[in-house]
Amino acid sequence: MLVILIWDQDGSKIFDFMDEETDDDEHSFEMHIPFIYHRCQDLPQGLPQIIPIMIGQNDLTKLSEISNALKPFLADDSNTFVISSDFCHWGSRFQYTRYVDQDLTSTAIQDIPLIKLGLTKPLKTFPIYKSIESLDKKAMQIASSGNVNDWIEYIAKTHNTICGQRPINVLLGLNLREVSAGTNVFNWIGYSQSSQATSPLDSSVSYASGYVKLK
Repeated sequence: MLVILIWDQDGSKIFDFMDEETDDDEHSFEMHIPFIYHRCQDLPQGLPQIIPIMIGQNDLTKLSEISNALKPFLADDSNTFVISSDFCHWGSRFQYTRYVDQDLTSTAIQDIPLIKLGLTKPLKTFPIYKSIESLDKKAMQIASSGNVNDWIEYIAKTHNTICGQRPINVLLGLNLREVSAGTNVFNWIGYSQSSQATSPLDSSVSYASGYVKLK
């Protein structure tokens, strides 16, 4: 049973069921269910109860309210949160051709040197796919810090087309630093791209996976 987030005018209502048309258009949950089933089918207690939440709200105050509403469920050890998101969608067909010519690990968010590549603009020596990786791994580094304000600043600065940036915002708003074990909030276990873009005419989608280890 899918859920969408909506609000009444007075702000009192946070969750409601999505309509059938919206449900028909949504595909993310359908992609995840086979994997969840495969991993959980042999559990002694059987398949867990799953409550999908679709987040389409872009108002930062509302995203913070969602985080606050979910905090009691994070405190319950019987619950598990799964956040679904691709990372950078790069290329003219995604209307995103931002480019950096360096590794951003040690670069402050406000100092990220973004260039917008045009179809005729000469390419730099730093390959486009490396630029994409640099932008994505800076996002992963910021998420690992657990600082939701840094995440908001990064998205505003780079406009990185991370489709699940709002759910990640909500997750970081749960103050994961207080409940996570280890130096980093996220333990990243994979990163890949659908193709290695080398020209402004190319396109690619990035993928990253990680988990939060709780105390």
